[in-house]
Order: sequence, then structure tokens, then C-alpha cells
Amino acid sequence: MPKMHVSLNVADVAKSVEFYRKFFGAEPVKLKPDYAKFDLAEPSVNFTLNQRPYEPGGTLNHLGIQV
Repeated sequence: MPKMHVSLNVADVAKSVEFYRKFFGAEPVKLKPDYAKFDLAEPSVNFTLNQRPYEPGGTLNHLGIQV
């Protein structure tokens, strides 16, 4: 079954993980100082956070479909 993939740029991975732990009610399956991955069954999404400096234009890194 295909799964959506959403990747966001964030200023602080640790703070963002704290928020998304509560939001999703789940722990990240991979966690590094500048990267976190939540692989969720419900909603069916591979959700990643990448620590990057803010750039005008938003925080979306990329979207995809995991097959």
C-alpha cells in the first residue's frame, strides 16, 4: 500500500519532535541531532523533520509517495 511522505524543514529538531510526539501520540522511529522520522500507520504517513536554517518560501522540504 502506498504511503504519503512529508518532509519539513525546522529550526530546532528537538523542539519539533516534542510537539509531534504529542500531536501524533507516537515516538520517532529514527532520531538524530538534525533529523527525525515518524513512520505512522494512522494516518499512513512517513513524516520527517530536517533541521535547516530558515529560508523564505516556507518550511516544506519535499513531498512524495512511498511505494
